[in-house]
Amino acid sequence: MQRGMIEILKGKVQKVERIQLNGFPGREITLMLYNGTITFRGRFYMTPKGSYSIGAGGYKTPMQKQAAQIDRVFDSFRILPQ
Repeated sequence: MQRGMIEILKGKVQKVERIQLNGFPGREITLMLYNGTITFRGRFYMTPKGSYSIGAGGYKTPMQKQAAQIDRVFDSFRILPQ
């Protein structure tokens, strides 16, 4: 799933981090697009019942200014009991 997202967005990978949520494995990915003017951050999780993703993207400077707000939204994401 991670490679597919990178290929679709044609971005340059800035960061890939292993994460987990409720014991389910995941990845957080940060991409730079359009010569660094656009930033995309996404979190992707795999469970036995399916895959889940949440993402945010926009111009680099506003994304940096809103990083704490984006973190709060990402951290509020939950996977309901399977």
